[in-house]
Amino acid sequence: MNDPFRIFDSIRQTYLRYLESPFRLRYAALMSERKAMLDRDGQLWREPLLEPIAPYLLSGLTVAQACEHLGVDSSVANFINGGLFSAERQLYQHQFQAWELSRQGKAVVITSGTGSGKTECYLIPIFTYLAEEALGHLTSLSVWDSSNGTPRQWWTQQRQGWVAQRQHESRPSAVRALLLYPLNALIEDQLTRIRQTCDNPDVQQWRETNMNGNRFWFGRYTGATPVAGLRMKDGRVNSQKQGELKRRLSEMSGEWSELQSVQLDDEELIYYFQNPNGSEMWSRWDMQDKAPDILITNYSMLNIMLMRSVENSIFEQTRRWLEQDRENHIFHLVIDELHTYRGTPGTEVGYLLRALLNRIGLEPDSPQLRIIATSASIENDTESLDYLEQFFGRDRNTFSILSGERQNFPTPQQESHRLVTHQDTFVQIDNILSQNPNGNENTVIEEAATIL
Repeated sequence: MNDPFRIFDSIRQTYLRYLESPFRLRYAALMSERKAMLDRDGQLWREPLLEPIAPYLLSGLTVAQACEHLGVDSSVANFINGGLFSAERQLYQHQFQAWELSRQGKAVVITSGTGSGKTECYLIPIFTYLAEEALGHLTSLSVWDSSNGTPRQWWTQQRQGWVAQRQHESRPSAVRALLLYPLNALIEDQLTRIRQTCDNPDVQQWRETNMNGNRFWFGRYTGATPVAGLRMKDGRVNSQKQGELKRRLSEMSGEWSELQSVQLDDEELIYYFQNPNGSEMWSRWDMQDKAPDILITNYSMLNIMLMRSVENSIFEQTRRWLEQDRENHIFHLVIDELHTYRGTPGTEVGYLLRALLNRIGLEPDSPQLRIIATSASIENDTESLDYLEQFFGRDRNTFSILSGERQNFPTPQQESHRLVTHQDTFVQIDNILSQNPNGNENTVIEEAATIL
């Protein structure tokens, strides 16, 4: 269990170090005095407020046991335990239910509270599906061919032009899962988790053993993704945009190289940066060439992508892949913070999703579609079901709303009897307080004390 006081102290020290680095003073005495002024309650920080909250009900199953229950191969459990979920930890009941119901084709909406593991409710089903496809456990049509080589970092060569990141692959490319967020800040947070899932050392070893040189590709497609603009212009290479991309990728490589020479207090901090040798796609051009398995974006960018021809290949590849096997090829659609899509904006996003599904050849009630949404204010009532049906254009009876059930800690029977013997005493004290509502406080306390 994490120590909240240690976490608080770590965050406090991080902020103090940040202030000392860019705002350094010549004299150590002045720095010490400034630190003493800031390092106190009410200045740079406030004392933590701890609220005891009952934990969510556990399923009684680890990932390996859940895989056995669901008929998933144990090698898939090894992948999930490699970086996404601890092997010893039990799934919450709503996490297992979301996984099970999604595999059954139900649309799932998770409404449990903060810290309840909603992210795992969609990442575990998605990565389970990807691993099963890569290993050929779904159908012979889905077996991934061996990868021939590794990505070529073309920007490190002085005269080299753009080279597709996945030119060495022959396996079918398509978006298997679309993660849609309302804010780019949420996307950045999610990237950290997916980088750790796909590229930590244990998973790299698993890939070498099981995936014939392949990997699960993911890509962030937002305004921050290099580089906007066409690769070809007037039948020629767009040298200006290619130069811009080369500069951006060189900066990425430089940051990663510098990071390798630094001793990090927390090993997970490395996943805040993009690894040029990892599974994250480098640029828009690379994703347009071969669509990532997991596409992460926001609804504004998705709207733009659907209107432009330059991204048409992403949707076309996905449509062809879905047509190849109508039984086993599944498209996962994740909508985070579903409650933010209300009113007119919600209507627009609802139509946007219909346009997306039409573009890739699916209907809202298609058995190839797996919807997983998270929300903080959806209830299992008629009004919420009306909203879900209208937003997704799908029968309300196909939705399962999981609010998560908290563990119950009843008062032990023997504890409830301890105060019974003092019942009459408390009645007398209550009488004193009620008879002297405006009496002197000390007098009332003295009278009550004589009874005790």
